[in-house]
Amino acid sequence: MKFQYLFFIIITNPSLIITNPSLIITNPSLIITNPSLIITKLKFVTMIFCSIIITNFNFVIAIVEDVMKNSKITQYKNEVNTIPMREWTSDEMDLFFAILTRMKDENTKEVVMDRQELAFLSNYKRHFNEFKTAVSNLSKKIMNLYYIEKTSNSYLQMPLFTYFKLNWKDDLSDMALTIKVNPEFEYILNKWNEGNWTKFMLDEFTSIRSTYSKTLFRLLKQWKFNKNGKTFEIDEFRKFMCIPDSYSVGLIHERIVKKSVKDLQPYFKDLQYEAITENTKGKPITKFKFWWIPEERQQAPEFVDEKYIEKTNKQRVKNKTNHREPDDQTKEYIKKRKEEYYQSIIDERDNIIPENMSISDYMNELSKNNDHFKSIKL
Repeated sequence: MKFQYLFFIIITNPSLIITNPSLIITNPSLIITNPSLIITKLKFVTMIFCSIIITNFNFVIAIVEDVMKNSKITQYKNEVNTIPMREWTSDEMDLFFAILTRMKDENTKEVVMDRQELAFLSNYKRHFNEFKTAVSNLSKKIMNLYYIEKTSNSYLQMPLFTYFKLNWKDDLSDMALTIKVNPEFEYILNKWNEGNWTKFMLDEFTSIRSTYSKTLFRLLKQWKFNKNGKTFEIDEFRKFMCIPDSYSVGLIHERIVKKSVKDLQPYFKDLQYEAITENTKGKPITKFKFWWIPEERQQAPEFVDEKYIEKTNKQRVKNKTNHREPDDQTKEYIKKRKEEYYQSIIDERDNIIPENMSISDYMNELSKNNDHFKSIKL
């Protein structure tokens, strides 16, 4: 009976264990001689937990989906779109942007990705022998990849990554990629309050197979909020899309632009384009204009600044001013439920502790008969 109530006290007063760990360490008999108490309590807690999950199933699913969705949001500075990827395969592009997505907000830390995570992010579904080959080929391209930034008075060139290592087991049952970003390259992936950014869902990008369509997808996502769409001069378009010089403008129009716009229809609302011609002999195409119904900007800011903090504090004051106190009937109901809860605890205590004895007196009585309890004070 004493141990049973002691367990009840521990359950209703967990601070006892935190402040007095010796209660359990020095008295394993509490657990050994009364396993049914723990099983009963565990069954009760499990039942309550399962009840919460079942009654809030849609809420739990929504949380899981939101976490998975956020893990596949790709975001980087617009300058990344200028990296030439003419010789890259579709799989290599998927893996590269999967790595950028994983390294987002990691600063300059060394990041380790196992086979499952990398395949999950890049949506790689083929045999893992091919997967190893694709990652190995990507490593060669990445280590020879340089970021170039030009201004009217400067020229900057630097490698994007300083470390890229791939390990795998002989049977390819497991694989690990270790990679580290160049410290000078940190702002490309982390400092969201500086410059302009390209942001999209990685799943959408990896679902596109054509490398030209993938590249156009990234370029247009850079301008997804623009009401006027985006217009490219021919030379500019050829450069960004990494189109060989041997391709004529007519070939670019027929084989690249038309096909890419068709591929990107699911990802841009009402996506259209126009081949703008010059009013000269032969009417040569000089520009490609793309437009769509622009996406709406998120109301929540993507970074915190002083203006946002000030605005948030004002909103909190407003919400506090508009807060309504519960009416008398609601207050009475809350008070009644609290009294019922407290009474249930008192009833449980009265069933175990002798009448007219407080919890402190009961624990002191226990301590007289057991040296292990002498240090416990309530």
